[in-house]
Amino acid sequence: MERNTASVRAADERLDALLGHRGAATVSLLFALSDGAKRFGVLRSQMGRMSQKTLVAELGAVERIVFAEIPPRVEYSLTAAGEELVPLLRAVETWCARRTGRVE
Repeated sequence: MERNTASVRAADERLDALLGHRGAATVSLLFALSDGAKRFGVLRSQMGRMSQKTLVAELGAVERIVFAEIPPRVEYSLTAAGEELVPLLRAVETWCARRTGRVE
């Protein structure tokens, strides 16, 4: 099926609405959390500059869990929506690796 310009633009707008202008950061965040919950400091060291607000704003794919402890502890993990995205992103990662000759 050939896609016309309007449908391509509409798809691009939907993707931009989901990922925002931080699409690459969103993908990195999902990969970082794909192996389990992490604290903000660990995520920041893995991904670079980001705010805590940014973490929970990404796609509704990340949840913030506050533990009632002293000192307070907060962890971030994937929601069910985030978990759904991981296999799709892994498939894209594999496709890219094959195309660049960097299959791991």
